[in-house]
Parts: sequence; C-alpha cells; structure tokens
Amino acid sequence: IEKTVDYDCTLIHKRDNPDDAPVFPYTLDYGFQKPCMVPKCPTDTYPGLWTVPLNYLFRQYTEEGVDNYGHCSMADACLPELETSQDFFEYLRFNFENFYNTNRAPFSRFPSRGVAQGRSTEGRLPSLRGLAPGKGRRVPGHRVRSARLYEVPQVRKTVTLSAAAPKKTCPSPRVRSGQTCHYPTTPLGAERYMRICGNGLS
Repeated sequence: IEKTVDYDCTLIHKRDNPDDAPVFPYTLDYGFQKPCMVPKCPTDTYPGLWTVPLNYLFRQYTEEGVDNYGHCSMADACLPELETSQDFFEYLRFNFENFYNTNRAPFSRFPSRGVAQGRSTEGRLPSLRGLAPGKGRRVPGHRVRSARLYEVPQVRKTVTLSAAAPKKTCPSPRVRSGQTCHYPTTPLGAERYMRICGNGLS
C-alpha cells in the first residue's frame, strides 16, 4: 500500500482538552487548515496526499485534589513524565477511551524510539490487549499500520451477485468532482463535511 498511497504523519493537531474531538485522517486537497504547532507547516494544497493527524493526547494527573490534563503529541513529551510501564498503559487507556467515546477517529500511536525501546519507561511497553472502553467489553476494531487506513478507498473489486439475491436498482451516484456535502447530524452527534455524499450518515 505504501507504493500506491502518499501520506504524512508529522502534522500536530491541537486539541484544547479531551472534550475536543480528535481529527480523522484526511487529504491535503484543500491544504492544512489547522493552527501550525511546529513550523514549517504546509501552506499549499497537495491533492491526494493523506495526513494521519498527530492528535494531541492527554496525560491525566491530579494536583491539589484537582484533575488536570497535560497535553503531548508523543508519549515521552508528556508532563508530568510517564515513569513506569503502568503509567504508560494508563496514559494509552485514557486516550484510547477518549477517542473511542468521542468520534472514534483512528487512535494512532507515535511513540519515540526511546519509549519503544523502554529507555523512558520501566521495562518494555505494556501489552495493549487490555485497552477497552469499559471493563469486560471488547472493542469493535483492529490494530493496523497507518498506510492500511487508506487501502479500502483505493481497492476496487468486481462483485458478482448471486442469482438468488433479489435484484435492486441502485440510484446513480450523487458525487460530482469538487462537491462537498454537509451532514448536520451524525450517529455520534457532531456535524461533518464530506466529499463522499450519500444517505448513510443522516
């Protein structure tokens, strides 16, 4: 897939707090529309170039009895620092549940080499099998490499319908080049502007 899809995963996407929804991967067809957190950010349009957002993650901590959230784009940049593998696991769990319970944007992890090799935490990275939005409940999702996120839109297959399947007339596609559709409400409650138009989100 890396040979057919161009993508970037270096652009930091600011979130003010965990209530701000994370950003989904998108193309730079219309350019980078977010505040530039680390210069130099792209200023032109790059049709077809995908970006996997480096969404701010949050380190939850308590100070003088008050819950606070330190933001970071990479695990070893969090304040207060993650000192143990359990701290690292709780940091991942908190952020995974945050993504899952807001808009279910892909939860990308971008640990630095030091964290991955265990230099910044006690021992190696903990197992991620315990990440779930609630005890005893499995999450409908998969762990995939960033490039695989774009495989489905890129692959075209010819589908042969079984003779036993009822015939159905499909409406002609509503998508036109450059068309953007606004969905004021979605199942998760937030509005969306999409280049793919249809009835599935309303």
